[in-house]
Amino acid sequence: MFQINLNKAYMKSPSFYRWGLFYAYAKHTKQFPYFFPTGILHTGKTDYLNFMYKFAGLNADLNNPPERLDVFRKDIGNYSHLPFGYDEAQDESKNNYKAVSFFQKYKNELKILFNRKEIQRGDKDPNKIHRFPIRCGLTFSGEVPTSESAIQSRNVFITSTKFHHNMETYDEILSSEDIMYWIGQYMIRTSHEWRSEFVEYYYDFIEQMTKNELYKPILTRVKKSYAILLAGAKVFMKQIDRRFNTKLYTPLYMDSLSNFALEEMLESQVAVEESQNCLTFLSQVAHLANKGVLRKDVHYKIKLDENRNAKTLYLAHGEAWNAIQDARIPIAYNATNQITRELEQFSYYIKPKKGIQQKKISGKNYRVWQFDLQDKQLPEFFQHFVQPQYLFDLDPKESPSS
Repeated sequence: MFQINLNKAYMKSPSFYRWGLFYAYAKHTKQFPYFFPTGILHTGKTDYLNFMYKFAGLNADLNNPPERLDVFRKDIGNYSHLPFGYDEAQDESKNNYKAVSFFQKYKNELKILFNRKEIQRGDKDPNKIHRFPIRCGLTFSGEVPTSESAIQSRNVFITSTKFHHNMETYDEILSSEDIMYWIGQYMIRTSHEWRSEFVEYYYDFIEQMTKNELYKPILTRVKKSYAILLAGAKVFMKQIDRRFNTKLYTPLYMDSLSNFALEEMLESQVAVEESQNCLTFLSQVAHLANKGVLRKDVHYKIKLDENRNAKTLYLAHGEAWNAIQDARIPIAYNATNQITRELEQFSYYIKPKKGIQQKKISGKNYRVWQFDLQDKQLPEFFQHFVQPQYLFDLDPKESPSS
């Protein structure tokens, strides 16, 4: 029997030891997250993925994102029960209008695959359907995480700035490559021993998150993804301890992983909320207001409280829509009523008592959105409405009277 002498410092990526069990627990979780290490060049993303794949018992196979959907469909079906990934999978430059990012191009397919459902394609024969099941665990890497809100909540982002760059540990890992392969193969071969244990731990973590108020603002989808990771970490350490008489698992260490996961979940939740299409639209409107394309007391109005502090924003959404279109900024909607429905989820949006809210601004009646400017959850870009830069750039003679 060989002796395992691996540092726990690199066990903090403990979620990749049970790739061979997708179908075993897909019926329980109904999803499986994508793994996405991001960061600037030379910060360890590729090494991270290499080690992750080795713990699954194989060498990394990282290709560039495919140009065609047909290639993507075949890739996910060919790598059965193993991790498979794409390098440099990131959003293209917004200045390159001809470029379409991998996540924009395959957004619908990625949403289907996240729920472990197959992609289907028709055929010339009306009675024939081609099916492409998801058999692998998808990983991505890139310098910049995707801004697609629908994909963000389905990813577990691993930021390279949080990597511990310890050369002694790194050299020890490299010298133990064979052991990593052996561990990965061992976990796959013995999956029948720990399968039910994993499911039990998964439900335990879900129950803990449900009872704890700290997890309340986090999307269920995100909580389930991290419950999968934590359950995988726990079952891995316990299985290795049983087989090789090591002491990888301790309740204290597991608590530290849980606390770390909570921090990551909260960060992920903030990123998801900020990247929603309706907030992107509002931030672009705020930018136009800051430049003076939309004008204070002309296209929107600020109501002050008794202390002369900004209290309520009345934004003429029809004027905002026209300004966005005139600026040729891409819009993810067909009409403002679609945005209105999405805004209702935010605490700072003031829902009208009746179906439509109207406000007289500069002598004209406009249909408006109302926002509570004193809400604690209010995004920072709303300050562009309150104190737009164009007012400070005006000649004093041109400045509107207060």
